[in-house]
Amino acid sequence: MRVADLLVGGPARSAWLALCSGPCLRAGRSQLYPPDDLWKELLSNAEFQVKSELYKDDLSLAKNILCYANEHQPLFQYRVNMSTNIGDCTLPLTFQFIQYCPTGTKGWMLDFLVQGRVTSVREVSEFPGLPQ
Repeated sequence: MRVADLLVGGPARSAWLALCSGPCLRAGRSQLYPPDDLWKELLSNAEFQVKSELYKDDLSLAKNILCYANEHQPLFQYRVNMSTNIGDCTLPLTFQFIQYCPTGTKGWMLDFLVQGRVTSVREVSEFPGLPQ
């Protein structure tokens, strides 16, 4: 049975991975999935292998992530291009995702590229728009 994702759409998933994924990655108990749902139709999550490099601070956000599908074919890549330190934590300022998909033959091709940029960092008391 397939379960609907709580983070709907690529932008929400991209922002979560870039700015909120630290506790899950640090605990090592969660499976990462590509930002786009196309993988659900083409691959099972048992076929994924993930390698990640985290910043060594309290947030432990991802610096680089490489997710492989069968035979070590990159399925998606995430990397921080520019970061900044705020207090004792490192935050990405610019980052990118690259996702690949099968061509229907033995090859793979670029599915999409996302480039993100943090434009503001500030303290808030509520998080509007998050699922309850």
